[in-house]
Amino acid sequence: MMGCNLKFSGKKLRVLLLWLGVLFLAGCLSLPVRYVVPPPRSQPLARPVITQEVTREVTRVVVVAAPTRNCPTRTRRSVVMNMAVERGKDPRAQELARGLGALLQEKTGLEVQVVFPSSYESSVERLCAGQADMAWLATPAYLLAAERCGARSFLRVLRNDSPSYRTQWIAQSDAARVARGLEPIRSLQDLEGKVVAFTDLASPTGYLFPRAMLAEAGVRPMEEVLVGGDMQAVLAVYRGEVDAAATFWAPPGADGRIGDARGLLLASYADVVGQVKILRLSEPIPNDPIVWRNDLEPDVRAILGAGWIEVARSPEGLALLRELYGLSGVMPVGDAEYDVVREMARVMGLSAQDLLARLEATHK
Repeated sequence: MMGCNLKFSGKKLRVLLLWLGVLFLAGCLSLPVRYVVPPPRSQPLARPVITQEVTREVTRVVVVAAPTRNCPTRTRRSVVMNMAVERGKDPRAQELARGLGALLQEKTGLEVQVVFPSSYESSVERLCAGQADMAWLATPAYLLAAERCGARSFLRVLRNDSPSYRTQWIAQSDAARVARGLEPIRSLQDLEGKVVAFTDLASPTGYLFPRAMLAEAGVRPMEEVLVGGDMQAVLAVYRGEVDAAATFWAPPGADGRIGDARGLLLASYADVVGQVKILRLSEPIPNDPIVWRNDLEPDVRAILGAGWIEVARSPEGLALLRELYGLSGVMPVGDAEYDVVREMARVMGLSAQDLLARLEATHK
């Protein structure tokens, strides 16, 4: 292969460079080539005027357009996709996932092979070893893949048309606490020396993010208890068994119904919204991503990105996403969006591997 650090001088070499650039682009980028019949000898050929600016521009175009490998995308015909671990052993889920793969294949013209890894750790290993081109990953698994081999998120899933979610701290209303002879709780700082409830050590909304919020605020509760779920956490606050609790938050629905964890108790406790208040919300936390390996060819990335958007916008694709993972679509995302998760892990003193280990333990 010819080197790139060559020096050219003279008009003839500049003309040669111009034609080499044209031929390179025509051959490697599959541009149509038009063969021009030379004019009769009675018509003198016009002498080409090659300026220094033209030479520089042709060189720039050739360098920018040249693929990093020897035109690999001319032979690329297939991609391998790791699916999410959740529901991976469910025959119906596998059928739906293969349907998604077939639809993506139809939209992109690439053969799509669907794989069902046994764990997120296995999915990360396959991605980093080049045995998979893209993967549906839980956020902790993505952070690990990004650290290990530079994998990058390109889409994130939408749930109820939202690209993110939040956690909330809840406490009894001021009136309810005063009626019990207690001081109202009006800020996270008021949780110093109090009893607080979490749902599960692996839960982003029920433990990880709300616990990091306390740490950042310098708050040290007297006692922390695990209650096992969001409904149990709301109920513990409602009954006054704990001073505050962490649960998931979601905005009210289109019909005005409460969207956060308090809504889980409405059927049995009609006054729960009046008796339990939201103390503090976290900042938005990005939904789980779809990821591609670091060295996937740029034009394949473009094809896959556009193909997934088409899949999610199609009636059949949306139906598959809803039934498979309860999703309402996908949207582009960059790696920086996940810095909020990295910051949480830093505050908690946890590595990406630690976060993933907690998640994997819930799937056993």
